Amino acid sequence: MKKWLALFGFILLILPREALADGMIIIDPRPGPMPPIEWFPLEVRYHHVSTVITGNVAETAIDQMFYNPTGRDLEGTYFFPIPDDAAISEFSMFVQGEELLGEVKNADEARAIYENYVRQKIDPALLEYVGQDLFKARIYPIEANSEKRVTLGYTQELTLESGIYKYVYPLNTEKFSSTDLDEVTVEVEINSTQPIKSIYSPSHIITIRREGNTKAFVSYTETQVRPSTDFVLYYTVSDEPFGADVMTFDEQGQKYFMLLLAPDYESDTVQIQPKDIVFVLDHSGSMAGDKLTQAKGALDFALAHLNSSDRFNIVVFSDDVEVFKPGELVGASPEQITEARTFAASIADAGGTDIYTALDTSMGLLKSDSRSQMVIFLTDGLPTVGTTDIDRIISNTLTKNTMQARLFTFGVGYDVNTNLLDKLSNQNNAVSEYVLPDESIEAKVSSFYSKIANPVLSDVTLNWDSGLHATELYPREVPDFFRGSQQVVIGKYTEDMSAGLVLSGRVGDEQKDFAYRLDFDSRDSKNYFIPRLWATRRIGDLMDAIRLNGEEQELVDEIIRLSKRYGIITQYTSFLVDLDMNQTEDQLLQESRGFWTQSKAAYDFSSQTGSAAVNNAQGTQGMAQQLNAAAPSAIAADEATNQRIQQKNDKTFYLQNDTWIDNDFVADDAIAIQQYSDAYFDLIGADPVMGDYLSLGGNVQVNFGGKNYAVSATGETTIDDGDLPSGTDEDTLTAIDISWYVAGAVVAGIVGYGALLFVRRKPGKDRPEESGTKK
Repeated sequence: MKKWLALFGFILLILPREALADGMIIIDPRPGPMPPIEWFPLEVRYHHVSTVITGNVAETAIDQMFYNPTGRDLEGTYFFPIPDDAAISEFSMFVQGEELLGEVKNADEARAIYENYVRQKIDPALLEYVGQDLFKARIYPIEANSEKRVTLGYTQELTLESGIYKYVYPLNTEKFSSTDLDEVTVEVEINSTQPIKSIYSPSHIITIRREGNTKAFVSYTETQVRPSTDFVLYYTVSDEPFGADVMTFDEQGQKYFMLLLAPDYESDTVQIQPKDIVFVLDHSGSMAGDKLTQAKGALDFALAHLNSSDRFNIVVFSDDVEVFKPGELVGASPEQITEARTFAASIADAGGTDIYTALDTSMGLLKSDSRSQMVIFLTDGLPTVGTTDIDRIISNTLTKNTMQARLFTFGVGYDVNTNLLDKLSNQNNAVSEYVLPDESIEAKVSSFYSKIANPVLSDVTLNWDSGLHATELYPREVPDFFRGSQQVVIGKYTEDMSAGLVLSGRVGDEQKDFAYRLDFDSRDSKNYFIPRLWATRRIGDLMDAIRLNGEEQELVDEIIRLSKRYGIITQYTSFLVDLDMNQTEDQLLQESRGFWTQSKAAYDFSSQTGSAAVNNAQGTQGMAQQLNAAAPSAIAADEATNQRIQQKNDKTFYLQNDTWIDNDFVADDAIAIQQYSDAYFDLIGADPVMGDYLSLGGNVQVNFGGKNYAVSATGETTIDDGDLPSGTDEDTLTAIDISWYVAGAVVAGIVGYGALLFVRRKPGKDRPEESGTKK
């Protein structure tokens, strides 16, 4: 019985782990002799996914366009693998608008096909996929040199765990495509019977649009891309006015958590609070022309979108300072807004830049402590008039900010002092933004204002049960909540437990407390992304501290350690990809410190003004606030470097000398295994997780189950039970068992995997000039 369970585990290696929505097409050979062949993948023109979730039922529709560049018609069968952990039903399939009848096959009927394909094709990349049952339908013809549109629909039941739903659509099979896809879109409509709180994707940058408490729209769109990561979406539901949900992961004894916090979109309990806001605009001579026109447009947008309960004022500055309504804030009545918009339209460029007096005046206008207090400050230059000392400007602003207002700073162009703007925002409870020369001031500032226009909870704090020992939280302080906003807090903790959390904040002049009981349980968790996201924020925070306050060796060493461990490589640590993987940590740090110093000089990390300064400010702060792995970084390493780094589950691999090397691999006691030998498949049979690691390529060095394995073209072809990963079943399935089971399986012809076709290229007139040639 144990052998059959192990056999079943090995078979699952061939199919995707999550809810698959891509299938494969097996092209049958046509009658007559077959010419010599070689494999090549067809291209996919586009990939559109539309999903509607109602309650816990997700209905997914897929629209794909294939292209056959060969000179002959093809005939085949479309296969859709179904994983064993997904409740999927009600398949429907159309090709060129005509419905095709399909049937569902059980795993036993599909095993021989998949296993034999892996052995004949010898494509280790397929080893990362697992599944169970199979949906199949015949497709004919796939016309020569033409496109073929395939649409597929299915229904899936989602599971609610601790208040969190998870939906997965596997885009990563498109990495096999011969060319980039023209367009990839995923659109998800969520309809819930309970209020929807947080909506989060660790894998992709998404756009969220809400309609009330129980309906939301999520979208991801990208062009000219070859997806390599599954689309993963989490969303939480709760009847509480503020949702609080936690996910965890245990990485070799160190426990991490991610806390998702979000208020009701519409609620009697969580209401939009009145705010006091001062708009501070630089209109010095350097702002002349399009910059000032766009800045005035952004100001006009903000004025037009003030709430009737808000109070506001406008401060404009150059050589001197002018205030719309001196000495006071005014209510956002239609009359005052009309007058303010007229005032804003009349602003003209002139003179120098008196930042000190502008901020001093602005802080003096804020006098109420029962409202949300905000200042939006925009400048394109350095202080040139009045007090110009950076430290004095920062300290005076902090002293005058008696209402603890949020000071949001916008730097326009490259002539700003990033240390000044970043310290002003950091020390006054806010963030800084930068508008690059090719970006629209009006669009960026208006978009930002839309996010902060409707505050619902200010001065937020988190209070945990002492037994949890939550430490090293990012962000360090939870920002204010606004309508439609959510916060993602990541940190470490010491022990699995049911822990109490109190979320506190101010609503007007009233203190509000929201109490929760959360289960911190890292057993069997597969949230591998949490430690890496924590490390990204930690690295960004450390680099920001060095940039603003100067370098300390212990901070540099921690950046190097975390960067190497998690493969978070910036232009300042790209040297790590080429360092000897078998060094001790002390040797690594000793060698890295010199490279770090060289990189700092090369990229002008210490500069406070200019393009490098703005780039570094955006990069370090972006990492410190990063939400997911897809978020771009202004200081990321180049693409060639990033392609030599891969994350698999909780491991990081580096490509050196055509070999993928696990960061934890130790060469001294490694067991040499020959690629695709009996020993190779015995490793996979012992533990299917090995399939994930071996899917990287033919040459892999990995530490797993307490042992080190070096897989290459040479090595042992058999392996003793004692050399298999620790903790695996003694009665492990062997390669001979597998071969016996699939001996009768024959897969002939042309195979397509995921959302693409693998075809056999034939010589002569039927062969296209290029495999990616479009119609």
